[in-house]
Amino acid sequence: MIINERMDYAAQRKKEMNCCQAVLVAFAGELGRSEDELLRLGSGFGSGMGTMEGTCGALVGAIMVSSLLAENGSAMTASRAIMFRFKELCGATVCRDLKGIGTGKVLCGCENCVRNAVQAAAEMDFSDAPNLKEKIRLFEKCINTNDLALGRELIAADAPFDTPVSSEPLYGAEGYLSVVSLMRRSFPDVQWKLVSMIADGQTVAVQWKCTGTFSGSEPFAGIQPNGRKFSTTVMNFYSFDLAGKICKDIAAVGIAGILREIGAIK
Repeated sequence: MIINERMDYAAQRKKEMNCCQAVLVAFAGELGRSEDELLRLGSGFGSGMGTMEGTCGALVGAIMVSSLLAENGSAMTASRAIMFRFKELCGATVCRDLKGIGTGKVLCGCENCVRNAVQAAAEMDFSDAPNLKEKIRLFEKCINTNDLALGRELIAADAPFDTPVSSEPLYGAEGYLSVVSLMRRSFPDVQWKLVSMIADGQTVAVQWKCTGTFSGSEPFAGIQPNGRKFSTTVMNFYSFDLAGKICKDIAAVGIAGILREIGAIK
């Protein structure tokens, strides 16, 4: 899940559990723990640490996430960064102050505390750029060989992909590679060559050179195969979740998007 989706999910789950639990279950996939285990783990941190209106339970949940995901002794640094970010977003870190108990001024309600705690934890970079770049190189191999097993290692199972071939999103490695298979039926030799990439946090921007021959067995975009070759440059932005798997792919449309919007092309 991308950050906004994770925040929405946690806020929805807050209706049935305490703030700490809602934050924890929003990261269940990355933490590799069952929901039942996470619910037990966060059960004592509701209403500011055991209903004592102390440190916000949502913040505690975010720090638990960082402690479980951080490596090489970085948990303390990550926790400090999350606390500062949470205070920046909410105005305080103590449940009593957030709820305005004693002051009558509510700084941040529980639902927004949950959202902000999830955001603070999700903004932390628990995986390094070189690792993500190596995964893009493996992804290049995956799409050029249509390797489903490798795709499942690299692509989150719930990652949605919007494509022109389906009115509904396609999900996970199966969905992504089904589009590759569709292209191969029209362009049997289609290949994507990695030209360059830049990593920033949990996102990698990639420039591809895509080549192929329109010599397959099926038409493409209503046009019958004609044996013509193509070579074009495309750009994609891949977002990675905290488990290091691709969770979103945004393709840069460029000038074609303008031409489509003004009716020059369909």
